[in-house]
Amino acid sequence: MELLKQLYCIHSPFYKEWPMICFIREYIRQHVPEADVQMDSWGNLYVVKGEGLKVKDKELKGYPTLVCHLDQVQELHSEDFEVRQDGDRLYGWSEKNQQREGLGADDKNGIWVCLRCLEECQHLKVFMAVGEEKGCIGSNHADMSFFADSLYVLEPDCKGDD
Repeated sequence: MELLKQLYCIHSPFYKEWPMICFIREYIRQHVPEADVQMDSWGNLYVVKGEGLKVKDKELKGYPTLVCHLDQVQELHSEDFEVRQDGDRLYGWSEKNQQREGLGADDKNGIWVCLRCLEECQHLKVFMAVGEEKGCIGSNHADMSFFADSLYVLEPDCKGDD
């Protein structure tokens, strides 16, 4: 849970995703050094680990692929923002304002899933997009050739606001 708490503490609203990008690149460098991380001019991250899985009885190789986004809905984050834990629940808190604040769980939970899978899986591709909360900006400018050898694409994001 420590990684998830760290992600929640990084404020990354639309067009201010750079702290999250830097954290992810450094995290992968330290914890998944065999993974290759590329960034396009929009700030989207493309991560490849392994040589791909051989498709049954074929010469074709491919990758399970995960996608997530780097921005969060919450525009404001108090300077004293911290993540608190009550049993198995995490929440954001500002002591100065004496109130709960959004964690940015959409889509920091997805980022967490992607990073943990990069650590555990031998063959994986991950696409991390910028600007999803403001109209799918990063994904609309994605290099679609990255997905050419994807066996399938999963997005560990929430549906709606529940």
